[in-house]
Amino acid sequence: MLGVSMSTSDPPIFLTHYSLDRTVLAASRLLASGSTAVEIEGVDEHTLIVRPTEGLFSQPWDRVFRDISLPFEPGFTCTLKGLTAVVIRTTADGRPTEIRYSFDKQLDDPQLQWVTWSQQGFVPFKPPAAGQRILLKKLSLFWWL
Repeated sequence: MLGVSMSTSDPPIFLTHYSLDRTVLAASRLLASGSTAVEIEGVDEHTLIVRPTEGLFSQPWDRVFRDISLPFEPGFTCTLKGLTAVVIRTTADGRPTEIRYSFDKQLDDPQLQWVTWSQQGFVPFKPPAAGQRILLKKLSLFWWL
């Protein structure tokens, strides 16, 4: 799982903030689930390309977030406050395999808190610089055992 929170506070999860009686984050964005390995490529100081190896929504749990009867097409664009996502490539059945995320802020801006899921829970993540790539491995379904 790869996510970013747009705030200056920590930790980056809504329920954690709520349970600790803290201010809720301005925005949290899930850029890829942990159900497949994900390659992340730095394009420039504002942009990442995310490539889930099996495509987004490859597992039944992922389909809670989007009905698979609504396929994506290359060029599909979603603009949110502080972020624009563009689908670059898809599988034959319309699931994104390459997404370009462009942020209003630079990726290393301290207001962007990057996290990834690990066997220890959420841990800080540093996005790759322009021209660099990082592979986040798929966690075992039974990683906690």
